[in-house]
Amino acid sequence: MYPAPFQPLFGFTGSGGAEQAAPVVVAASTVTSAATLLPGNPQGDGANNTICIENTTNGWAFCNFGDASVGAATLNNGVGVPPGAFRIISVRADTTDVTVILNTGATSGNVRFLRGNGIS
Repeated sequence: MYPAPFQPLFGFTGSGGAEQAAPVVVAASTVTSAATLLPGNPQGDGANNTICIENTTNGWAFCNFGDASVGAATLNNGVGVPPGAFRIISVRADTTDVTVILNTGATSGNVRFLRGNGIS
């Protein structure tokens, strides 16, 4: 069986058309970010449980996923994404939030999150 490609989450615009949901952008640094709501349903989204993480910084980014009370991301508990790369992961259906930290020595930058489905 071939994997399905990542399909980003789409929403409906006021004019009745469909448009890709905007990514959530987290300004990251070597201090963990506050919990940030991911795109999609704020109670979690079992139909779209795939997250594309895009690390646009110059250092490793570590992301910790959970609900609104998700713990701080650390270099030990987060999903690591190399600098200038992306990673697609599957999360629990009730996942709503993320925290982010950059590895020591990295400068601040943005980490982007898109919700969708695919890569099965």
